[in-house]
Amino acid sequence: MTRGFVLFVALIVGVAAAVGVSEAASPSGSAKAREHWVITDLGALAGKESYALAINGRGQIVGYSLGANGLNHAFLWENGKMVDLGSLGGASSIATVINERGQVAGLSRTRSGREHAFLWQEGRMIDLGTPGGVWSGYGRSFWPVAINERGQVVGRNDPPTGAGVRRGFLWDGKSMIDLGDEAVAINERGQVAGKNGDDAFLWQRGTMTDLGKLRGTSGSYATAINDRGQIVGSSSRAFLWQNGRMRDLGTLRGGTTSYATDINEHGQIVGTSDTGHTEKPHAFLWQNGKMTDLGTLGRDSFAVAIDEQGQVIGFSRRAFSPDAAERPFVWQNGRRTDLGTLGGRTSAPLATNDRGQIVGYCSTKSGKTHAVLWTLKRG
Repeated sequence: MTRGFVLFVALIVGVAAAVGVSEAASPSGSAKAREHWVITDLGALAGKESYALAINGRGQIVGYSLGANGLNHAFLWENGKMVDLGSLGGASSIATVINERGQVAGLSRTRSGREHAFLWQEGRMIDLGTPGGVWSGYGRSFWPVAINERGQVVGRNDPPTGAGVRRGFLWDGKSMIDLGDEAVAINERGQVAGKNGDDAFLWQRGTMTDLGKLRGTSGSYATAINDRGQIVGSSSRAFLWQNGRMRDLGTLRGGTTSYATDINEHGQIVGTSDTGHTEKPHAFLWQNGKMTDLGTLGRDSFAVAIDEQGQVIGFSRRAFSPDAAERPFVWQNGRRTDLGTLGGRTSAPLATNDRGQIVGYCSTKSGKTHAVLWTLKRG
C-alpha cells in the first residue's frame, strides 16, 4: 500500500548522492553493516521543475512537472525514465495517486477548460466525468486523493472561491457517487473515510455512518483508514475510531491539540502534537496505547506517513518562520535519520511504499524544485 497526504534545469536522471548515514548491527553481530540513504534526482519534463506525490510497491512514481508550455503535466517515472501522461484534451494535468496495478489517478483540464478527475491505465487516460447538479460548473477542480487495488478512486471537488461548497466523491468504476463534504481515504474493502458537516464519516455499501466527536469538541475530521476499517483523524485531539467507538489518543507533554495523519495495518498511528509550546509541534508514533515523541531536527517536526514495517517519514523545520529550512527525516526503532537534500533549503517526503522507498521533493542550491526518490542502501 502506498503511504501518504501535495518546479529547474534538471540534473541527469539517475544521478544519486549518498546522505543520512546511520549504523545498524549486522545479522552476525560481529560487525557493523553500514546503511545509508541515497537520494535520486528524478529529473523533469522539458528541463523544468517537478514534484513526486506517490509511489507504489513496484517503484513506479507519479507526480507533476512543468512542461514546455509552462503548465503542469502529469508524469509516471519508472526504470529511470519520466513519461508525460498527457491530458484530457486540455493544456495541463497532475497525477496524484497510483496503486499496485499501475493505475494512476489525477486531474486534468479538458478541452472546455474544466478540471476533471482521470484514471490512467495501459497508456490511456479516462475521464471520470461528474455527477452533475451541484458539481457542475466551470472552474471546479476534481482532486483524486486515494485509489485502491479495485481501481476505485476517492477525492474532492474544489469550487472556485465564493462559488459553492466542497464535495467529496467516489468513482466506483462506473460512475461518480456524492460523498458529503470531502472523501479522504479508501481501503481495499471499498470503505471510505471522510468528512460531512461537522463530523468524520465511514461510508460502506451505500451507508454513511457519522463517527461523532470527542467529548468537549465541536467536530471531527478523518485522514486515513486501513483495511481493518480503523480510522484516524482529529477532533481537536488525535483519535482512533474502531468498532463504533472513538478513542482519544492524547497529546505530547503538556500539549492541548494533536492530529493523526496515517495508520498502517498493524494499527500503528503517526501524527503531530503540540507540546505546550504552540510554535513547537512534534511528530509522534502511537502504538499499544502509548504516544512516543519522535523528536526534531531543529525546532519542530511533522509526521507524514508510516509503512508496514513501522518506518515513519516526516519533515522538520530549523526555525519558526514561513521561509525556514525544512529537512526530511525517517524514523524507525528509536532512530531518526536526516534524509538529506539536493543542496537547497526546503525538502519534504510526501509518500512511501512498503519497500522503504520514499518520494517527495527537494530544492536545489539554485532554488529550483526537483522530484526525488530516497532509497535505503546497505553495505
